[in-house]
Amino acid sequence: MNANIVHKNPSPYLKSNYVSIFFFSWLGNLLSKSHKKALEVFDLYDVLPELNSIPLTDKLESKWFDEINKARQQNREPSLLRATIRMIGVKPLLNGLLLIPVELTKVLQPALLIYLLGYFQPCSTMSTLTGWLLASGIILMPVITTIFFHPYFYRMQMYALQLRLAYSGLVYRKVLRLSGRSANTISSGQITNILSNDVSQVETALHFINHLWVAPLEVMIVPIFFWYFGSNFYVSFIAIGYTVMLFCFQSLYGKLLVKFR
Repeated sequence: MNANIVHKNPSPYLKSNYVSIFFFSWLGNLLSKSHKKALEVFDLYDVLPELNSIPLTDKLESKWFDEINKARQQNREPSLLRATIRMIGVKPLLNGLLLIPVELTKVLQPALLIYLLGYFQPCSTMSTLTGWLLASGIILMPVITTIFFHPYFYRMQMYALQLRLAYSGLVYRKVLRLSGRSANTISSGQITNILSNDVSQVETALHFINHLWVAPLEVMIVPIFFWYFGSNFYVSFIAIGYTVMLFCFQSLYGKLLVKFR
């Protein structure tokens, strides 16, 4: 491949409306082309401007320097987490609203199934129309999950990539600014480990950050679900207690893993 050849193929995502973005119909031409022939490099779309590493690194670097100045004034250690939050904002948390319908379907589908089983009871007075509606609702639940989960995952992946690019760019700039003596104290393996392992851990954590506030909502809904359907109300707390205990053990395991790593 000739590196001097510049091929411009802007992504249709940039000019797509909200419906096209939500249902990924802007990928239609690329998928149609891949069905007819094997895709080549020139068939792929250009990287989106929001994934440009230079402005992302500039923004994180600016927030990091601001955090250093504030930490100095407040007599504390600077926090990269605070700088990251100021850089990316609350957009990942707002994107988590798409996760609510996904989690609700996990609760509603068993409820609809319980009602549908009642339709097949010998003395059931439920109408045929109601049975059909319940069956349709059960089929519709996975469809709703698919519709909402993929846009959610796509946006979280974009935010995770933005963080990965910003962190990698910040490490690269720091390495270039090191003096000869400081550079000799750091091995290339340490830098590689930061870029390949530590940065990827931040990327992975962002994918699951919304579960930290969605999960408590589910914990509140499940006991109500047990109570409404006449089951033993206290049975739900066995599962909830097990989940909380598992969460505590995983947190402890994570801290020990970081300590002895």
